[in-house]
Amino acid sequence: MIELQRYLATLRCRTWHSWPENLRVGTSGFHLQLGADVQATARVAVAAYLRRSVAHDYSSERADVGPLVWRGEVPGLYSVRDRLLKAPEDVIPVSLEHEPPRRGEIDILVAVDVPGDLPRDAGGALRSIALALVALFNLRFRDHLVACAPIQVSAIVRGGRQFDNSVTIAVERREEPTPEAIQRTLKEFHDTVLVGPRASKLQTALELYGAQSSERDSKVRFLLLVMALECLATPVVKHPVALRLIAKWQSELTIEKERVAQSTLEHAALESLERELLFRRHDSIRSQVRRFMGTVAEFDKGKADLSGRAAKVYDKRSSLVHDGQIPSEELVDLEREALELVEAALAFVLATSSGSEGAG
Repeated sequence: MIELQRYLATLRCRTWHSWPENLRVGTSGFHLQLGADVQATARVAVAAYLRRSVAHDYSSERADVGPLVWRGEVPGLYSVRDRLLKAPEDVIPVSLEHEPPRRGEIDILVAVDVPGDLPRDAGGALRSIALALVALFNLRFRDHLVACAPIQVSAIVRGGRQFDNSVTIAVERREEPTPEAIQRTLKEFHDTVLVGPRASKLQTALELYGAQSSERDSKVRFLLLVMALECLATPVVKHPVALRLIAKWQSELTIEKERVAQSTLEHAALESLERELLFRRHDSIRSQVRRFMGTVAEFDKGKADLSGRAAKVYDKRSSLVHDGQIPSEELVDLEREALELVEAALAFVLATSSGSEGAG
């Protein structure tokens, strides 16, 4: 008989409500596919420890009751997305300090039994389950659970838990922007983002691009980046031959609408179809993104096949939205690709809107 190894994923959360003390409740077991060919048995649970001493006092109170976790911080270092930054000249010691839950915090737990080692890409699936349960608790209880530490996976061993925490160190140059460059960027912001012809869409795209910098979850970062691309793409009217057909169908639909009373289901169905026809006057969003990135490639000759790369990224976005998941190892490359596409697109829109080559 193959011996099973138990792993436990822990997502520590702050609570708004006062949860019962010393609580641990869970689900029955279910089958969970991890990686390409690992079938695991999983269970989900929630554990609450000590309430806040005063219900309305949300200051940090150590409790020293409950399991240890790393809170995702390394004192003295700069974190962005899910990595720590250092300059090439920096020599940095990295130590991960673990601590028990503070009063008013709970743990979302996902336990899995697998034969042997946990697959490398299992973390994404376990995180998705934990975050979905957080969302359901917020929906049902009108709580405001917020993760206060990255999800952490530990192996259950004799005598306790063996953590497998790791951090990613990214190396970037540390620079000092000049006052002149800061002033130019402020002028660019005024001319293009506040009062330019594409101001509102550009502002939303920049917002989405900025939001992904502080987001821990790779799936959310990827979706934010693709949404930024959608904001920047321009709707294009279909070929006249297609428009003539749409106009013909529109006329037939109008005649049909006049034959039924407005308060009927038939009339509502025809109105819905009419809105869809109007939407179909323009190319699909995928086509808009692909065509737009082709224009960006013409502007920036150093970027190869941006339109094809954008179409692939958008197709993967559709797979994620409709199927619910993408393998974690594939998502890493897709996020990097989406980030490069968005930065190239933003550089193009800013330069062509302001008539300059950027703020420098």
